[in-house]
Amino acid sequence: MWSFPSDLQGSRWAPAAAIALALVAVLAAVSLAEGAEASPDQFTADGIEYEVVDAEKRLAGITGHSGIIRQVFGTVIYNGDEWTVASVGESAFQGCESLVTADLPGATSVGDYAFEGCKYLRSAALGSVTAVGAHAFEGCDLRSLSLPSAGSVGGSAFRGCGSLETVDLPSAGSVGVGAFQNCGSLSSVYLPSAGSVGVGAFGDCYFLQHIIFSDSLGSVGGGAFSVHFYSGDTELDLDADSLRGREFVGDGDGMLYEVFTEDYVHYKVLPENEVSAIGFEGSPEILAVPSSVARNGKEYFPVSIAEYAFAECATAKKVTIGDHVTEIGFNALGCPYLEEIEVGPDNMTFDSYEGVLYDQGEKKLLIFPKAKQTVVFSEGVTEIAAGAFYGAGAALKADSQDGKYFRYAKIPASVTKIGDSAFEGSTLECLKFSGGTVSLDYYAFAYCYSLTYAVFNAEFVSVARYAFDGCVFYDGGAEMAVGDAIAGHKFTGKDSGHLDLYVPPLRGTIVSGDVKYRITSNDGAMTVSAVRIADESATELVIPASISYLGFEWEVASIASKAFMGNGKLESVTIGADVGYRAFSRCPNLTHVDLAGASSVGSYAFSGCKALETVSNGGSLISIGTSAFSGCSSLFRIDLFSVQSVGKHAFYCCSSLTKANLGSAESIGYGAFSGTDLRDVVFGSSLKSVDPKAFFGYAFYDASDNKIKATAENLGKHHFTGEGKALSLEY
Repeated sequence: MWSFPSDLQGSRWAPAAAIALALVAVLAAVSLAEGAEASPDQFTADGIEYEVVDAEKRLAGITGHSGIIRQVFGTVIYNGDEWTVASVGESAFQGCESLVTADLPGATSVGDYAFEGCKYLRSAALGSVTAVGAHAFEGCDLRSLSLPSAGSVGGSAFRGCGSLETVDLPSAGSVGVGAFQNCGSLSSVYLPSAGSVGVGAFGDCYFLQHIIFSDSLGSVGGGAFSVHFYSGDTELDLDADSLRGREFVGDGDGMLYEVFTEDYVHYKVLPENEVSAIGFEGSPEILAVPSSVARNGKEYFPVSIAEYAFAECATAKKVTIGDHVTEIGFNALGCPYLEEIEVGPDNMTFDSYEGVLYDQGEKKLLIFPKAKQTVVFSEGVTEIAAGAFYGAGAALKADSQDGKYFRYAKIPASVTKIGDSAFEGSTLECLKFSGGTVSLDYYAFAYCYSLTYAVFNAEFVSVARYAFDGCVFYDGGAEMAVGDAIAGHKFTGKDSGHLDLYVPPLRGTIVSGDVKYRITSNDGAMTVSAVRIADESATELVIPASISYLGFEWEVASIASKAFMGNGKLESVTIGADVGYRAFSRCPNLTHVDLAGASSVGSYAFSGCKALETVSNGGSLISIGTSAFSGCSSLFRIDLFSVQSVGKHAFYCCSSLTKANLGSAESIGYGAFSGTDLRDVVFGSSLKSVDPKAFFGYAFYDASDNKIKATAENLGKHHFTGEGKALSLEY
């Protein structure tokens, strides 16, 4: 009881003192109300109202709130102790639009309307909740929901949660009426324990793409789902008997199809007992899509593997494909560590070669395993499919310290087409085309950032846009256009961003056909000289006037000295270049020479070729050097009509030679035709010089049958015939 001091009683201050004391009493009462406790069983902290559930275990329940609340936590400090929030009561946060997060891992129950209307509530951690009341989260902004312990979900509990995408209710035995109605973004629902699904529980959830039903499903209320369920092409009734124990997937178009899992592989049921492999589970090293799978006493036949089906399986090293698979979707086998693909022996659509997937007949390479290190192309392969090597080696390179990943590809000359993104994003470092003609589709080699060496020894029929996106080619300091400009050439560099045109070094060698050439000039004029045979077993040899190598046209300027001397295999040669000293000397089996493009034949070039019988000349031959054909005892025909200079002993001891058309000859050297058996010789008007012993052993006679000296003046413009080395002027 309050009392006033005696000296104030009855004075004029008494009323004022009374008022002051009354105000103190009111403030004290307000202070008590806002303190840590209003009664032994209730308290308020940070605007949230609690009640004691179990004082001994320090458990409290939330009963209400006041003011702006943004977060709710699973613990609260009361009387200096930490208490766990065990429950959220009816309407505790109803209409709390400021609430964003509810982190309540210890709560076991959420009452009716507890968070109804919290339209900005995006996250709720409710790992221990066993029951969710009616309308508990209606109208919230939750994105995902996991209630591992919840045995029941009340009516309209999550109704109108438009942002909710996934719901995992592994323990829920019942889902109430309209529990998730109008959750327009909901795509995945897991109900492995649900015995009942209430009326309209998932009504208006048209975006559902994955749902699992319990083996113990006993009832499904009317309108529980707004989507359609199919097994194969048969639409199922929306009742417990039709849905019990089944799993369904879809594309968000309102139609879901039955799926099941066998040996790590998810299958989608198709009509006529066929299935499609659509995904995987677990961490298998081998993913097998067999010729048939059994499910609940029924046999199914896998006929396809859906796009991206196994793309994220980081443990699979091998995929086996059964006899009935006829379709494989994009990146279906894109496992980052896949090393091998094996196809059943009776599959009529696909085949495997060296662990790589091909079409039947092995003409089209379809899929190269991403962790396979080397590729060996099948014989006669003509096409590399779109995405065949997409991203090959990427995972291994990221993990590897020893360079053991996909780095090299030599494209066979038989390949005529490389598809879209065939090698895109791979770890390819060295690329070689072996020849032929080929077309490159969009992004064929795009983003091959490791590429440092490329040889385009092929003719490009077409090069699509972005075929080498991320690769830049240079000729000197100038960037080259991708297409015909790079065809045939070789490029090297530190990375794909700067690949320089490679010009073979001076005195370097080139192999073309059966011949090895040495580079004699590479600056401006590009010339080579034939230096030796490349194929020791060759019997026929062609040395053209020019060869193509690394995109350059090289003139064959000559055949080097002794290049083919003593070759015992050669029987025939065609020559488009000048022939050097002893180039073919003593080739014992050489029988025919075509000097199609040679202008000169050097000293001793064919000397001692005793089997040589014929030498043809296309009209370019001008000069024959010393002893060029000496000792060619079988030579009976040689085209000399264009030759202007015949050297010393050029045809010495060519004992089978009977005719010589020297109509263009200007000079004939010492002993040039000594030891021959000439019976018909033609001289032209250009003859200027004849060595006195050029025709040693022969006698020439004029029209009067007088013997004449073998001079240019006497022989020029005349035709002589005869035998026994006596040649008379022919009229």
